[in-house]
Amino acid sequence: MNRLSVTALAAAGLLVATAPALANVSASALLGPLTVQLIDLDPSDGITPSLTFLAGTYGYGSTASASVYEPFGNANTNQYGALPWQSVSATAATSLVTATGSVSGGANGSAAGVSLLATGSVQAFTSVNPFDSASFSASASGPSGSFNEGF
Repeated sequence: MNRLSVTALAAAGLLVATAPALANVSASALLGPLTVQLIDLDPSDGITPSLTFLAGTYGYGSTASASVYEPFGNANTNQYGALPWQSVSATAATSLVTATGSVSGGANGSAAGVSLLATGSVQAFTSVNPFDSASFSASASGPSGSFNEGF
């Protein structure tokens, strides 16, 4: 074997020996259960306070979405509730990554007791490519004027 081949073989062995190992990662965020309290600032005016939630600009009362990305694939999903605060859940998963967004507990358009959850995790993996990565995102939202507002 010539000297250049030996050097190239040694360099290749170092690359394999120093392959990055990525750790387990997880994250969660929970908002809720929500409580709504209306206070009548002028009880003598004869007007009973009220609050009504309507579907957002795009006609959705609640939304949940989840996306995952990794070197071996990706997935995403969205779920929409037609009623304000309607329970919905979206989960996306691959062999290494999982994410879930959900709205739960809403009844008859009421925000009382609703919980919004966004959670995800990545399993540890080893890669020979130092630029490989994995990620997740999840969101949950109630009625809003813009689809881009989320949790």
